[in-house]
Amino acid sequence: MSPAVARWETGAVLAVVPHLAGPGLLARILGRLPDDYTLLFCQARLRRPEPAAA
Repeated sequence: MSPAVARWETGAVLAVVPHLAGPGLLARILGRLPDDYTLLFCQARLRRPEPAAA
């Protein structure tokens, strides 16, 4: 199985989690994962802009 197929199939399964977990549990799950993983759960995590270096 290629990485692209694995990513697609994993995303298809994890896309159901937000509907089953609810917002509170989903927030706890996503809070423990790296930012890149949110897309697997069909969620986008927006980063706050970092202050410009002086």
